[in-house]
Formats: sequence, structure tokens, C-alpha cells
Amino acid sequence: TIIFNAEAVMKIAALNGNYFRESWNLFDFVCVAVSDVFWIIDSFSGPSQGDSSLGAVMSSVRVFRTARLFRLVRFLKGLNQLFFAFVLSIPKLFNVAAIMLLLIYLYAVLGINLFATVAYPVDGTYDHNANFRTFPAAMMLLIRAMTGEAWNE
Repeated sequence: TIIFNAEAVMKIAALNGNYFRESWNLFDFVCVAVSDVFWIIDSFSGPSQGDSSLGAVMSSVRVFRTARLFRLVRFLKGLNQLFFAFVLSIPKLFNVAAIMLLLIYLYAVLGINLFATVAYPVDGTYDHNANFRTFPAAMMLLIRAMTGEAWNE
């Protein structure tokens, strides 16, 4: 945070009033200001409230800081082509996601109709976290199966 603050101060001093005319500089300044505000709040909140959601907010601000790397896209031709191809593929990815969501919806409804009344086994392979008793539980079970998360639990 100190390095980003020093960078912002040096840029403001060097560019005078022109600092806020470039959108990337404005983005950098907002990221630095937000992280400073949450750092101050976190330091004054004390150890009793240290477990609040401020850490998650700070992590998300750090993720936005990595977006500064997209400035390099302008200067590197190969990276620019790769980024442009990625941007063009985003609408197609939404179509694929919509079809997958439709398939998960259909299989969740089918699973509820077929397996909603099945009793939980003694060995624990089918429990309150993995079942077809309700629609949200069925959707989560199918997404877990599709991504392979907790496949061996």
C-alpha cells in the first residue's frame, strides 16, 4: 500500500492537473484511496472487530490493482491480439454458459423427480449436503459433480 501511495503522490506531483485526465490514473487513484480508507478503518477497529469483512474488501481491491497490468496490452502487439481474441470470445462464452445452465436445470428437475424421496445411506455418501431433495440442493450437487469439487468426500 505504501508503494502505491508513493506512486500516486509522485504522479500527481509530476503531472500536476493532467493526472486525473487519463482514466488509468483515475482508476489507480481510486484503488489507492479505497485501500487507504479500509486500512485506516481496519487499524482503528481494534482486534475485537478484526474478523469483519474488511479483509475480503481489501482482497477485492488488490484484485482490481492487478487490472493495472492491462495497460501493457497497448504496448505489446502479441498480447494485444490475444486480449482482443479473448474479448471477442466473451459473448460466445455466455451462450455456452446459458446452455450449460439449461442442462443443469433440466437434470436438477429430473433428479428431484427421481431421487427426492431416497433415504440417506448409512455410509454417508449421500447426505444433507449432497441430495436431490430441494431444487437449490440439486443444483449445487450437479455443479459440484460438474466441477469435480469434493468428488472423493
